[in-house]
Amino acid sequence: MVKVLLEEGYRVYLTDIFKIWVSEANSDRGISLSKQDSARFIEILRTELEIFEPLAVITWGRKANSMLKSSNLDIKHLNFPHPSSAANDAWHKLMGKSPTRENQINYWREKVLSDLSRL
Repeated sequence: MVKVLLEEGYRVYLTDIFKIWVSEANSDRGISLSKQDSARFIEILRTELEIFEPLAVITWGRKANSMLKSSNLDIKHLNFPHPSSAANDAWHKLMGKSPTRENQINYWREKVLSDLSRL
């Protein structure tokens, strides 16, 4: 998906709203962040966005979408389901067809490039 943007001449800056990820031993589930840590991560993201001044922010997944919305940043926000197979149901609902990798990328390409062209 990043390659799509690069091929169209856009510059891309990748970041993660969660600056660290911690799990308990023998678990692949992350430990919930405190409100204080969440607020710190939002402030770091806010600073990153002020430095890079992007045309838009693209989020993948519910957590990133929720955190960006709650940050009240004045920036174009494009939200999509996470590209992992765990979000196949969300992709299917969004696209109305099978959530194959090819279908996801084609849908994503069309939507993002259309939205960016209007900025």
